[in-house]
Amino acid sequence: MPRPAFPKTLPEFMRLFSDEEACAQFVIAARWPEGFRCQRCAGNRSYVRKNQRELECAKCGYIGSVTAGTVMHGTRKPLSTWLLAAWLLVTDKRGVSSHQLERQLGLRHETAFQMLHKLRAAMVAPDRELLRGTNVIEGATIVTDDLSHYRDMPLAGYQRCVESTAHGMAHDDVLTHYHLVISNLKAWLAGTHHGRVEPKHLQAYLNEYAFRFNRRRNLPAAFARLLGIGTQIRGPTYHQLYTDDGEPGGWAHPASTGSEAEEDLPW
Repeated sequence: MPRPAFPKTLPEFMRLFSDEEACAQFVIAARWPEGFRCQRCAGNRSYVRKNQRELECAKCGYIGSVTAGTVMHGTRKPLSTWLLAAWLLVTDKRGVSSHQLERQLGLRHETAFQMLHKLRAAMVAPDRELLRGTNVIEGATIVTDDLSHYRDMPLAGYQRCVESTAHGMAHDDVLTHYHLVISNLKAWLAGTHHGRVEPKHLQAYLNEYAFRFNRRRNLPAAFARLLGIGTQIRGPTYHQLYTDDGEPGGWAHPASTGSEAEEDLPW
């Protein structure tokens, strides 16, 4: 099922996703890019029911929700609301706060807060892996400051490049990329979210920042990836968001490995 062209502007988004039927067709295409397969009989033909939330297998009659097992699982909100929230989240380089989403989509604040955290949970691939093996990093040149802790790195097989004012460098030239990324992160947390990020949820915001940074040159892929990952993870419930991860039923935001490559999707 071909996907619609990626909406570059808000009016274009509203035109492409003008009703629940169009949104349902997109979600179905995102969930089954190779074509529908019934989970009961593996049939490959289905019908969308009138409520636009369910698919009925043409072979065995099994009825399943198009949002089951996704971040939209069990939602009462229109699919158009979810797709617009995802689009706003990936297209605005400043991100979207729960208060902004509350105002823009006419939601209760708690609903907007939970919706954003469900989408953030979908920003980390569930099958992610840490970097491993020696061919990945052995012999690599690692740029550090002049901290003495790094002086034994050549003994471990690494080459070390030191950037420090003690070596005659100007202050603004020391670890410029590192400081730029960190300063942008701090400005984003202080600006978009006004510094009101609880320690329990900090990992979720770091995941969003890494997700947006890795896909900053390919917004269509970011949108598709966000919804694509969402078909494999439900995200936290309301109770889990307000319960510490060490308590029964608590939620720990998944940590990104930072090793995911930017997608090059044909969209």
